[in-house]
Amino acid sequence: MDDSAHLALNDGSPTYSSHSYHTEEALDVSIVSSDIFLFCKWTVLQDIGSDHLLILVELKWKQMTQLVKKIFWNFKKANWEKYRDTVDRGLLSKPPIECRSIDDLDEKTPLLQPLLKKRVDICREIKKSNNPSLRSSLNKINAEIKTTVIHLKREKWKELCKSIDAHTPNTKLWNFMKYLSITQPQQDECNTIIDDNGQISSDNKTSANMLGSYYQKTSKLTFNAMDKDTENYARKLVHRCRSSKHGIPIFKEFFTMQELNMALSNLDASKSPGPDNIRGQMISRLSDWGKKSLLEIFNLSWRLGRLPRDWKKALIIPIRKSSKKASYPESFRPIALTNFSCKLIYGKIILERLTI
Repeated sequence: MDDSAHLALNDGSPTYSSHSYHTEEALDVSIVSSDIFLFCKWTVLQDIGSDHLLILVELKWKQMTQLVKKIFWNFKKANWEKYRDTVDRGLLSKPPIECRSIDDLDEKTPLLQPLLKKRVDICREIKKSNNPSLRSSLNKINAEIKTTVIHLKREKWKELCKSIDAHTPNTKLWNFMKYLSITQPQQDECNTIIDDNGQISSDNKTSANMLGSYYQKTSKLTFNAMDKDTENYARKLVHRCRSSKHGIPIFKEFFTMQELNMALSNLDASKSPGPDNIRGQMISRLSDWGKKSLLEIFNLSWRLGRLPRDWKKALIIPIRKSSKKASYPESFRPIALTNFSCKLIYGKIILERLTI
């Protein structure tokens, strides 16, 4: 402990009580590093029946954590006529384009609270008199507490099952299934990341930069000479098709309204949006004028062979892997969310044309 600059939090209080030998010992030791020792509080709590007493270690460390409240769109109550009218008026004011449970048992539960209080009183008397008959009473009360806990959990489960029917929202069912899964990590309000050097992030921005550096290091692609030759050949082929009158029509013809409507009909509007936060329902509910303006944007991009700058941006969502600690970059799987109009519509139109 001296070599690694670690300190023990124990204050000498017993952490183990032997029911067989009537002895108390401090078997459980809590060790922390010296930099957080002064911020820790160590307390021995009462248990429910085990020989080992519960130990509570509190870290009085203030860490800035920005909690962002999630806001969800309720499209069932949307006024789509007003939406289309607002979008159309906005488009007309612009120049034309050229070509978003099971509760834990509370110790204050009426059935459990008197049993826990009785157990505390018996433990206090045992420490004073060490009467063998009290040991027997302690074992009985421990068994009664365990039986009561099992009963309460069973009742909680019945109540929950009765509350689920065909009208239960999918979100509630999904959260319930995640709660039941042992391997599925629960939501962790944590923005602290530890890098390879053991440095701890201090805020959200630092954590995001650490994750970005890790992803950049692990996802860097390497291309050989053959890959570069293939890229150059594809560029030249597309260029010839665009510049020649006899080129392949799929590279020269503009997209039609029929192609756009086909892509919109196959659109999965439940997908998460990208950085622009435009949902699939918003695009699929556009008026004819709105769709025409969107098609003009697609055709302009197609003719120039360039993507708008915003379409190249993605929102990276780190999803924690199953049973992984939240403090390490490798515990998260990055999910890239691009704008609806680019990947799910424009991309579908191009793919459909290339596969004809």
